[in-house]
Amino acid sequence: MRCDGNEKPSPGELTVGEIAIREVFTCKPNEDIHEALYEMGSHQVRRLPVVNDEGVPQGVLSLDDLIAHSELGKLRGACDLSSEEVAATMKKVYGLRQPVVASNLSKAAVN
Repeated sequence: MRCDGNEKPSPGELTVGEIAIREVFTCKPNEDIHEALYEMGSHQVRRLPVVNDEGVPQGVLSLDDLIAHSELGKLRGACDLSSEEVAATMKKVYGLRQPVVASNLSKAAVN
């Protein structure tokens, strides 16, 4: 039974094509990691498909990959990607903002 707009379909009735996002952002294997971080943050995506010049998938770059890379690089003493940069991107991706409650609490403490 398909959804006619008035009923919610059960999960078994949905197809991937019905729920997949249409606009896909990608990066290239030779692209600077900071460019990929920028793309993730500006488009609020946690993963970027990695494609070659012909658009053929080569892999997927995730925020988890970037976190692991920045931490391993820090342990080795050489990393061009800081955990602070990754954290800033995560805040953009997840839309993390300073809670309004915190600013209201500080005003209440002053009065």
